Amino acid sequence: MDLKDLQLFIRLVKYPSLSEASERLYIAQSALSRRLLRLEHQLGVSLLIRSARGIELTPEGEHLAKKAQGIFDQIHALQNEIVTMSSRPSGVVKLGFTPSVARTFGPKLAATIASSCPEINLILHEYHNDKVVDELQQGNLDLACFYSERRETELDANVLLREPLYLIGSLKSFRSAGLSTDVARVEALMDLPLIIPEDRSINRIIGQLLSQRKTLAHAVPGSTVHTVKGLIADDKGFAIWPYVVVQDEVMDGRLLMANIEPSIVWLLQVGCAPRRPLSPAAAVTKKVISSSVDVLLQSGQWRGERG
Repeated sequence: MDLKDLQLFIRLVKYPSLSEASERLYIAQSALSRRLLRLEHQLGVSLLIRSARGIELTPEGEHLAKKAQGIFDQIHALQNEIVTMSSRPSGVVKLGFTPSVARTFGPKLAATIASSCPEINLILHEYHNDKVVDELQQGNLDLACFYSERRETELDANVLLREPLYLIGSLKSFRSAGLSTDVARVEALMDLPLIIPEDRSINRIIGQLLSQRKTLAHAVPGSTVHTVKGLIADDKGFAIWPYVVVQDEVMDGRLLMANIEPSIVWLLQVGCAPRRPLSPAAAVTKKVISSSVDVLLQSGQWRGERG
């Protein structure tokens, strides 16, 4: 059986007559009739009933048209699968982010990639913010989520989120300073004992914020977020952080936070290694990161505005 004749049969039976099929398919009616007769001869059955009113399928012709259409649909689907397989992103993607970002959407991101793109081997690395940026700049990561007070153009970074910063402290610290847990004015921060980890971005923000302050905020050399949280919980001072860093502690009442006015924001960004083309696998991962942030914003697990 000639598959081209079979394809033509499927197409021509969609029309009420051979003359209309000839006109619409741009094939001479004599050629249509010849090929149809050849197909009927090969199968040994009549496929069409021809009359002055047009054409009508015989039971054999109706069965053939239905089955043949299914076969060609399967062939088309198989072609699409092969194309998809050959273009489906695969390979290793090394992604770096801070512990707070990792905790917020790391598991969801990994699960999404594993289910939708199993050929991608996603390797996650957690560092403090400065280390994330350094590793990305050195080419040790393919992608990274990090914070900065400005868009990092040299890392081809896209702003995911404009995230507000809050004044974080214990209930005792807020009461001792006579501060409301609703709103803290920037001027009120000038005399507060601020505890900050060694992070270039947050240091620059606080440095600019407190440029008129006579004494610098108290930095804790080499400290981790966990260490600073412990000092704040022990009533040793305040921190300026986004909600995502202290979400668990605020929800269970261990720490409190106040909006800062005028508001201060820093930027959550996703960037790629400089001077390195973004692989298809990394590009897909970058899109999943962006959609994950959207979901978390809508659910209230993250606070801020899309960049």
